[in-house]
Order: sequence, then C-alpha cells, then structure tokens
Amino acid sequence: MKKIAFYATMMIIGSLMLSACKGNLYKGFEKSDSGMYYRTITTNADGRVPQMGDILFLTVSCHSNNDSINNSEFFKSFENRDMTDMLSKPYYTNDLQEAYAMMKEGEEKEFALRADSFFLVGFGPTSLPSVVSSEDVLYIKLKLNRVATIEELTTEEADIIAKYVQDNNITVPPTEDGLYIEEIATGEGKTVAPNDTIILNITLKDLKTDTIINSSAEMGEPLKFIYGQQPLLPVLEQSIATMKKGSKYKVISPDRMAYQGKYPSIPLCTPMIFEIELIDIVK
Repeated sequence: MKKIAFYATMMIIGSLMLSACKGNLYKGFEKSDSGMYYRTITTNADGRVPQMGDILFLTVSCHSNNDSINNSEFFKSFENRDMTDMLSKPYYTNDLQEAYAMMKEGEEKEFALRADSFFLVGFGPTSLPSVVSSEDVLYIKLKLNRVATIEELTTEEADIIAKYVQDNNITVPPTEDGLYIEEIATGEGKTVAPNDTIILNITLKDLKTDTIINSSAEMGEPLKFIYGQQPLLPVLEQSIATMKKGSKYKVISPDRMAYQGKYPSIPLCTPMIFEIELIDIVK
C-alpha cells in the first residue's frame, strides 16, 4: 500500500513539474481570448490598424527554447530581418496572421507559437525539421513598421518609376505592360526562338537604391537554359524574346512584371532594373 502511495505521489509531482516547465515557456506572456501567448514591447495607440488584404512591412527576430532550432540555418537568417506579408485569414489557430491582427503600425510585440504547428502548417508537411518536437516553442518578435494597401503601394511605385525615367532622360516609350526596354548594345543574327539554348548574364537591381540584389556576372557563372521550356518572369519573357546574340538590355520593370513579393528580400511593389546580356544562342 505504501508503494502505491509512493508511486502515486511521484506521478503527481512529475505532472506538476511538467506543468511548471510548460508554464515557464510562457512566463511573462499574456494570453489572448483565442489562446495566443504574447507580450507587448512598445505600443502606439494612434497607429494604423491593419485590415484584411493590407500589406505589412515588418522586422522579425526569432528564437526558440530548443537550441537545435536556434542553430539551424533557417533560424540564423531570421535576426532583425525585414519582410513583407499580406494580412489574411489565419491558416491555423494562433498563427502569425492572428499575431499580425493584434498589432498596430509602430508597435512591437513578441509571440510564443508552437514550433510544430509553425513548420507543419506554415511551410508544409515535409518541412518539419527532425529536431522539432511538440514541446518546442518559437518566440517571434515582430515590429510593424508600416501598413499600406496594394493601391497605395502601386501608386507610389508608378511615381518612383516616372521620376527615375525623367531624372535619367529615358526616351524609349513603355510597353503596354509598363516595361521600359533600353537597348544598350545591338546584337547580331536571329532573335531568340523557342528551344534555343541561350547563355546570358542577368543583373538585378533595386531601382530606388540602384543597389545590386543579384548578379550572375558577379558570381562568375552565366545562366544557361533552353528558352521556352521553363517559365520565366514576364519581364524576362518579353525582353529576351527580342534579343540577339550580343544584345544588352536595361529594363525598368514594375513589380507586377517581376517577382510580385515572391523574392525574399524584395518587398511587394518594388520597381526593379534588369540588366540582361545575351552572350550566345545555340540554335
């Protein structure tokens, strides 16, 4: 009888210790009505409240109670990282979309989220790292720098392009899709055709800052692929279709013809410059 009492006592103590451990993971956090754990770092009572479909400009930092997660390459890249996202309906209970909806422009909050749900639902069933368990928590610090509608950003983008065109004396007319295609060097021979193997260099620049984001020339390895056998950005499809061997183009592109927010370091509605050099065409 004493043994039974002893084991029962140990089980109760173990249960209490586990509960205390779980509680410590959320120490200092408040709990919303839906069960979201959060803590407020800075407030802005007059800040703009995001609405469904708004674009959010955020600075993100992450860490976990699990050092294996903290040391992963994925999480090392999330340290004061600027990103954009669109406010939409939550994908699952207590996800980042729910966190966004709890903020105002200019505010900073930290949210404690279940790691397994974050990876499984947010990134797909095959993305759960082997080091993640159901007991792990992610602490995601969000600073909401700006809230804007697509319409506001599109208008700003058009103004930025117009100013750049004027300041740089660009005289070529835009295409129907808003591309400004300047021919820097004229090529020779026939234009690119489907199933041609093409070798080219592409340098991608942020138009606003004129800084290089990516460049195959700087990496020392030109791009090589069969034209027409893989999807390209609309800006590249239209530009390459008129190029010949030796052609060099400078193309000003609105975001709708480029990445549309799908390139990690390029915010939505960011106008871009594509510098394209067609080195060779193999018919």
